[in-house]
Amino acid sequence: MFSIKWRVKSKIARIYLSSILITLMGFLLPWIHTHDRSGSGLYPINGVIALLILVSLIVFFTVKNKMLVSIVMIITGVLSFLIVFYTFFSSLVVFINPFISSFVSYGIGIFVTALGTLGIIIAGIVGIKVRNNDNSDLI
Repeated sequence: MFSIKWRVKSKIARIYLSSILITLMGFLLPWIHTHDRSGSGLYPINGVIALLILVSLIVFFTVKNKMLVSIVMIITGVLSFLIVFYTFFSSLVVFINPFISSFVSYGIGIFVTALGTLGIIIAGIVGIKVRNNDNSDLI
């Protein structure tokens, strides 16, 4: 039988869900500052992160196979982190123009989002390790 209460009460689920909240908060914070503008994480490529998180949440709350849920967590976290990493380095090319000498400073949002995605990866790895050790009180 499907039980949301069981899934939310486990320690790995708390790490996973709090990491998702941290990632989503990072979207709303500024990622990039220039001398005349600021940009949040709501770029079209970062919508892929939101889509990955949505799919991961659906799998988390509907699939009973704990190993599959942990693997989906890891895949979601790794792909999301790679998108953040790509955005971090590609913004240098977009926002620095040598002719007008516009300088870029990174906002807190890109680091908060990266931290959230790393938390998702950690929750998935711990879920797999716990599953291999058959210690079911954590997941």
